[in-house]
Amino acid sequence: MFLFRKDHWLTEGIIVKIVTKSLGDKFFKRKAVVERVVDKYAAHVKLVDDNVKLKLDQNHLETVIPSTGRLVKFVNGAYNGQTGVLKMIDVEGYCCDVEVKYTFMSVSIADKHV
Repeated sequence: MFLFRKDHWLTEGIIVKIVTKSLGDKFFKRKAVVERVVDKYAAHVKLVDDNVKLKLDQNHLETVIPSTGRLVKFVNGAYNGQTGVLKMIDVEGYCCDVEVKYTFMSVSIADKHV
């Protein structure tokens, strides 16, 4: 099932959330855009609501799942690099429906790196 999974998932252009408290409350839970990936596991990010740039390890970040109807980008697994439209989120079931090109499929979001 996880045949195509990698241990790194950072991708330029995606929105991420800072989940480390080691930088203080100023940055905790703030959203940022990945501007550049460094050595697969780190990224230069720019805060969405501020002109602050940081270099962070992927362990200090998590992906942000957009609202339904918005574009999503697969950052790991068999569909890595492809984009689709988020159709439905089932929070309790840890899954979502994503329309990818002309295919409709259900994708697990049990892992935070969908």
